[in-house]
This record gives sequence, structure tokens and C-alpha cells, in this order.
Amino acid sequence: MKKLLYILFVLLSVILASCSSSTTTDNTPSSDPKLASLTFRANDSIPGLAAASFTIEEPADTGKIYNIDSLAYGTRIDSVVPLFRFNATPAVARLITSHDTIDLTGLDTIDFSERPVRLFVLAADLVHTRWYNIYVNVHNVDPDLYTWERLSGQITPNAYSSQKAFRCNNQIVFLTSDGLDISAFVSSDGVTWQSRPTNLPRYVSVKKSLLFGDGVLLADKNMLYHSADGLQWTEQDCSALDFEFENLLFCLADSAWAIVREKSNDDYHFATSADGKQWHYHTETLPAHFPVSEFGTTVFVSPGLRERAIILGGYDAVGNMLNTSWNIERYDAGGFRWTEYSDSQPGVLPVAGAQVVYYNGRLFVFGGIGADGRLKQYKIKESLDEGLTWHDTDSVKNVLPPSYTYRYGQSVFTVDGDIYLIGGQSLTEVYSDVYKGRLGSIDFLKK
Repeated sequence: MKKLLYILFVLLSVILASCSSSTTTDNTPSSDPKLASLTFRANDSIPGLAAASFTIEEPADTGKIYNIDSLAYGTRIDSVVPLFRFNATPAVARLITSHDTIDLTGLDTIDFSERPVRLFVLAADLVHTRWYNIYVNVHNVDPDLYTWERLSGQITPNAYSSQKAFRCNNQIVFLTSDGLDISAFVSSDGVTWQSRPTNLPRYVSVKKSLLFGDGVLLADKNMLYHSADGLQWTEQDCSALDFEFENLLFCLADSAWAIVREKSNDDYHFATSADGKQWHYHTETLPAHFPVSEFGTTVFVSPGLRERAIILGGYDAVGNMLNTSWNIERYDAGGFRWTEYSDSQPGVLPVAGAQVVYYNGRLFVFGGIGADGRLKQYKIKESLDEGLTWHDTDSVKNVLPPSYTYRYGQSVFTVDGDIYLIGGQSLTEVYSDVYKGRLGSIDFLKK
């Protein structure tokens, strides 16, 4: 009996010792004041608020809390309920702004438009502390807003209607000719321009130039001119060919495309070249209503990931202004298909001297002159269906400055997310000004 009582006493002692040890361990106050996560409580009146994802950095002194992906433009952050989760329950968690100090309860409404809001944490051991600076990032630019600015009011006072601007060799080149001489100007930013010498023959039309490969190609009847910088050119005599060059179209499928005139019968054809020097003559005759001059053209990749080009308006071989929009699409097998749209669709046609560019998944057309000889009374139109229909751009979101007047024959191109508009002419004036436009969402990058 005594032996049994002894065994029960030992077991009870072990159990009590175990409970005492456990109680002592669980009651040790935590020394960890660090924050584990921050989220925002959903608010029906502030869409997207709960989707904000925050990063917590823990440097040696003050921690930093911020959202890498900024909240959408216009998101209100002046009445937000933050939800903090800590590694261990703190003794004190307090938010501090310039005008208030708030001990967190989990139901607090905070104005995070102040930067930063400071978070103080005192660990349960009442010894260890931690400070955090909280930055809630919201896009401050409307993603759908196009910002336009005039970079230069005049490149040169001696600009002429025969002009062309393009980006080549990391600089913008502006060429202009009065028929007797050609002037060249270069700029790295579109703001400051310098005159540069060029050896391009004075009688060629600078409009008939095309960016090709790493340089520029220019065609003029029986001659081709090649340049790496748009200033110094080498000539290629093509008089032995059975055709002469009427105009250059675009660079599609890694080849330059040209409109050529057959010398024996004056028929017009396409010719293509993979190197700009050796040309393949297409036997099919161009339709009578295909443009040979003053058309707008650009190459782009469609949403279906096919390389395409558009040729808008212009004059045919006998001088008729056209109401056509030709589209060419490349197929994976290497073939091409042409589609013609006409003014049976709503839009900008007939037109000549309009320029078109592909940007932000849509086509934009700038300026032009109509069949009545008057300037088109719009500064920008856009197409969301690859040139089938056209309409005015948003009168608030995409508007050129008042200083940009109606015109035709300007140069249009894109560089690193910017649209450049350079020069052109009205019925009475020739321009050499420079405008740049940019869509707000282009700059929505992670920081």
C-alpha cells in the first residue's frame, strides 16, 4: 500500500512540475515588435482598396511600408481602415500623423494621404520597440490622359513644304528643301536644334524617304540614296532597271516596299527589297485607285499578332484624291492579303497629306486636306478597328494644344512611348514646330 501511494505521489509531482514549467513559458512576454502584414478593409465606395498589397522593409532603424503597385488614379485614401497583423501581440500599437495620435483598435479610420503616416510598436515585454513609415502610393496621373506639349515653336524660319522628319541614329533629323537646296537639322530632344551639312542632291524630294534597317533609304526615279544618319548619303544608280521609283511605302516583313513605274508602259507596280539595293519587281499591276503620293502610312502588329500596314488617302497616278484606306496583312506562311476600305465607312476620307501612327493599341490620324481643297477640321482622329472606322478623340482626354493649328503634310513618329508631330503646312503657312504627346499609363511602372 505504501509502495502504491509513493508511485502516485511521484506521478502527481511530475504532472505539477510540467504544468508549472508550461505556465512559466507561456507567460513570458514577447520581445518581438515587428509587423507581419498590412491590408486595407474593403470599402464599397472605394473600389480596389482591399487589393492593395504592401511590402515591409526592415532596415536597422526605421522600417518602411509601401505598395509597389500604386492604387488606381483617383482612389481615395483619406478614410481607410487598416488591418495590421503583428508577429506577436504588442503592448502598444500607435499611428501618428501631424495632427493626431491613434492607438489601434482594428476599427480606426485613417487618412493616409499624409506621407508618411508613422507606426509605433511597443513589444509585450515593454522594452523592445519598432518604428515604421507608411507610404500609400496612388497614381497621380490619369492613365487615359494624353499630355501634349510644344517642344519647339520653330526649327528654322526657312522651312518649306518639301520636308521630312524622322528618328535615326539616336537623334531626330529634319530635312527641308526649296527645290534648289536642302537644309538639315538635328536634335537629341526635339527642343534644341542644330544645322548640319548634308550631301543629299538638292533636286530630290525629301518626302520620299523611309527608315529601313539601321538607316534611311530615299528613292528618286532612277536613283536610290542610302544613309546611316540621314545626313551623309551614298547613291545607287538604278537606271538599268526596267522601272523607276515613284515612292517608298513602308518596311514590312523585313523588306522595303516601293511603288515603281514600268518604263515601257507607265504601269505601276510594287517592288520589294530585303537589303534596299536589290529589288524584286511584282508583276501584278496596282489598282487604278491606289495612291502614289501624299498618303499616310504606318506598320503595326495587330491584336492577332500579325504584322500589318495601312495606307490612308493620297493621290492616284493621275492626280485624283482618294477616299481609300488600304490594309495589307502578312500571314505566317509568308503570303500577304490586301483589304480596301472606302468612304462608305465613317471617317476622315477622302484626304491627302494626313499622317497615321499606331499607338496604345489604336491608330491615330493627324491632319490632312480634303477634296474641296480645305484643311480637315480636326487635329486628331482615332480608329479602334485597325482603320475600318474613324472618330474624333476624346475632347478632354486627348486634345492638342491651341497653338497646334490645322495642317497637313506633317511628320509623325513614335519614340520610347512618345508621339512626335513635326512641321507640316496650312494653305498659307509652312511650319517647323515640334509637339510631343504621351499617354499617362505609359509611365505606370513599378518603382
